[in-house]
Amino acid sequence: MRHHYIFRKEEITNQPFYQADTDFQTFIEAQPVHSLTSCTQYANQLTLHFSEEFLDEVYALFPIGTQPRTLIIYKDHIRFVNHTPINCAQMILTQHHYLNYVTYCKTISLLFSKTIYKIPVATKDYVLFPIEAPTNQRSTVWVNPAQISTIDPTDFSTIVTLSNNFSFNSPVQKRALQNLMTRAFIVWGIVHQEYVSPDKLLSRTHLAEFLHVKITPLTSEIFSKLHPSDYVFEKWTFTQCYRKSTELELMQQLEGEVDPLYHRNKTNE
Repeated sequence: MRHHYIFRKEEITNQPFYQADTDFQTFIEAQPVHSLTSCTQYANQLTLHFSEEFLDEVYALFPIGTQPRTLIIYKDHIRFVNHTPINCAQMILTQHHYLNYVTYCKTISLLFSKTIYKIPVATKDYVLFPIEAPTNQRSTVWVNPAQISTIDPTDFSTIVTLSNNFSFNSPVQKRALQNLMTRAFIVWGIVHQEYVSPDKLLSRTHLAEFLHVKITPLTSEIFSKLHPSDYVFEKWTFTQCYRKSTELELMQQLEGEVDPLYHRNKTNE
């Protein structure tokens, strides 16, 4: 078994990595505030990739054009891939924690008394939430709430600026965005708790400290309104609910039943 732990030098040094590049800097400086149109125009000049490993923290996912394509925004680089944003979200769950997206969504729904239509996708390290209904694959942007620096309402739109200075127009107003951010942080806390050391519990610290979220005027306003009762769940709650959802799906498949939960015609929030 010893050979399993031996790594050749070239296997380490030749691993793919990313760094701040000219594509990213040119993209950031192309316009003071981006839109889906400007993102599409710029992305079409880039090389289209057919896979992504999601090694780094994702800041945002932008749908590009009418084809299943996404512009992925990272801290200091961008990536143009042949997948829809929701497909990217599914891949992130699978690659990070081997979770099935539909089962994950059912599990998160079970944890809240209120029906959730815009379910955040959380890993141990970060979370993304859809600004609009995730099924609107041609228009819905997914964004990382921990990397939102400011939300500025204007006469005609709402401008969201990320910590890497990338700004874009949001079709959703500031209050609604703050509500989506709040839910995303709570879901992230629940999932994060499952994958950290046993003695690191939500019940022992404030959510912002638990997630190591940088406190800004925006995040301070969001976290100040949260009470522990809003986000404290016992450890393994998510894992147990996910297992139950998986078992239920298996039983329904064996019995030939169709689960109506994700086939209903839902009204967006």
